[in-house]
Amino acid sequence: RYNEINAIRKQLEPMAVAAACQNMTETKLDALRALSDNFSTAMHQGDVQKAIHANRVFRFTLYQYAEMPTLNSLIEQLWVRIGPCINYLHEEMKDIPATTYHYADLLSALEQRDVTASREAIDRAIDEANILLQRQYYS
Repeated sequence: RYNEINAIRKQLEPMAVAAACQNMTETKLDALRALSDNFSTAMHQGDVQKAIHANRVFRFTLYQYAEMPTLNSLIEQLWVRIGPCINYLHEEMKDIPATTYHYADLLSALEQRDVTASREAIDRAIDEANILLQRQYYS
């Protein structure tokens, strides 16, 4: 079920990012940079719950910039379905400070207003998060 939800997310979230990219402003970018910094700080400190929260705030702020409330609602429903899985698997994640999971490529693509690169960056972010979860689950 997790894999099915992830496959759907990989269709919907890049759509939201593409629309957000087209609506991007410097003010919105500044907000996203600050949220990304919060996420990175939590990751480097190994604070799993704070990182999960910061990641969610970053992503849903970005998705709101798409100005597509129905799409945003669908994405949120998918996140709610996988949330318990993410919380469970990340509870004991000791190697979180060493992970390379971040949003630098996505922010760069958004700064350039590059829709294709933005879509690809969020797709990679979904894949990277999935790899983290799979590694934790099977270790």
